[in-house]
Amino acid sequence: MIERATFEIAYTGPGVDGRMDIRDLAPALLAFGDLVESANLVIGDPKTTIKVIVQSNFEKGSFQVKLEIIHTLIETIKYLWEIGKDQTLPDLILTSLGLAGGASGLLQLLKSIKGRKITDVTILENGNTRLMLQGKNGEFEQIEVSDNVMKLYRNREVREQVPSILKPLEKADIDGFEVRQKTQTIERISKDERTYYDPPEIIDETRDPVVSNRQALVDIIEVPFQPNLKWKVSEGDNKFWASMEDQCFLERMEGREVAFSKGDILQVELETKQVITSSGVKSDYKIVKVVEHIQPPPEISLF
Repeated sequence: MIERATFEIAYTGPGVDGRMDIRDLAPALLAFGDLVESANLVIGDPKTTIKVIVQSNFEKGSFQVKLEIIHTLIETIKYLWEIGKDQTLPDLILTSLGLAGGASGLLQLLKSIKGRKITDVTILENGNTRLMLQGKNGEFEQIEVSDNVMKLYRNREVREQVPSILKPLEKADIDGFEVRQKTQTIERISKDERTYYDPPEIIDETRDPVVSNRQALVDIIEVPFQPNLKWKVSEGDNKFWASMEDQCFLERMEGREVAFSKGDILQVELETKQVITSSGVKSDYKIVKVVEHIQPPPEISLF
């Protein structure tokens, strides 16, 4: 028995009008195949084979591709009994990924989170998961998702493959990615929203972070005048963002006791915290104390 589920994707923008550079399209389509296979391993049946078949459709102002998920299932009756009679494996994968109409899947969840940090997770009696996030004006926002969507959200391979299907949006003349059903757009991701789908860095918690404290001279590049924002400074050729932890210095700034001009330098007590992540070593900087605010000399010395 063969089970099928069909969905359509499209890349839109002035640079695509029924045609698209194969060097942009091919990696994205391969990423779709990898994404579907990974989703099958996480929420489907790893013992069965899933294939993604491509059929090209053309529409003015976009390049649309029809994709078909094919599942060759030997133990059909057993599988349908396990997951529910009303949903085949291809449909389950499409729904959970957010590639089916009327479904809130992984793509919709990532768009709702917008890269924000989850502050609380609750497993509900119905098996769903409720996520709590920081909203606007100090309020909290709740999002409820199915167990399958949560499994995909937490899977490293799945999360790393999602940005690959959006990589064409890095091109200047491609401004959108759409999921369609029967010419109707059921999900759209704009160029500006692409970063919402990037996976977070995974920190190696088996190793303690390396923390060092030292005095340093840093050039001021950007000064934030809103609370809790980081300062951009440089130490020689090394430019980095650092949080300002010296409350006395911040209070002096607020009281207009401190004024900045081009070329100003800070002598600071600098704390550096380094951790190992999935993408390599990550450094976090804190200015613990401002020792001295140094302004450049007004005149050039003759000697």
